[in-house]
Formats: sequence, C-alpha cells, structure tokens
Amino acid sequence: MAIPERDFFELHDATIRLVTISVGCICEFTLEGVSRFRHLRDARFTREVFNGTLALAGCESIEVTGSWAASDNYVMDATIVSGDVEQSVWPDLPEEVPVRRVEFSLFSGAKIKVQCASGAMRLEGEALESGEWLAE
Repeated sequence: MAIPERDFFELHDATIRLVTISVGCICEFTLEGVSRFRHLRDARFTREVFNGTLALAGCESIEVTGSWAASDNYVMDATIVSGDVEQSVWPDLPEEVPVRRVEFSLFSGAKIKVQCASGAMRLEGEALESGEWLAE
C-alpha cells in the first residue's frame, strides 16, 4: 500500500460493534479501534486510536457473504472505492466524501460490501491511545 502524505483513517484492525440500516438509504458502522493518522513530515505520522462511526449515505445495496460469527467482527481489510480509485484508507476530512463502494473483510471470512454515494467518519470522545508511526 502506498502511504498517502495527508491525514487519513485506517479501518484495518478496527472491530465492528454495530451495523445500523436506516430509512433514507443510510448504513452506519459503529467501530471500535479506528486508527487516525496525521501526517507530520516525510513518512512520519502521529497515530491516534478512537471509537467512531462510518456513516454511508445513498446506499443502493448491502451484501454480506461468508460466515459472520457474532463473536468475530475484527476488520482484517477494508477497501474504499471512489471513482476509479481503490484504496485501503479513508480520508480525514470533516465533510462527507463521494464514494462508490466500501468493503470489509472480517477475520471470520465474512465480507461486507456496501454500494453507496457518500460517507463520513465521526469520532467519539478522546483518543484511546496515541503515538508516532513511521511508514516503511
């Protein structure tokens, strides 16, 4: 993965605690352990871990395949598709961002795929942990 020289969220290593589907085509993933990376210089970042919610709007379809054990909601990998660009990080922006698809691969082998129009990350409370990270 190419490390962006900007602020971003990484959904890998988070745990899905709740999935809410609401009228109005909104799907929210309540996540525990979302990593927020803030670019310092060169390949150095500060890394903070938060609980938060990824809210996806304009959802057209939600697909779950594979075995999704209730006790295993650990995100092994996440893919965000915006336009023709596929990436593994979510931009750290205060507003909604256009996105075509979000996919989660869980440790249990389950895959969650959401076709949507936009999304936003909302953090909850203070950072659970923080430190510096060097991209290699």
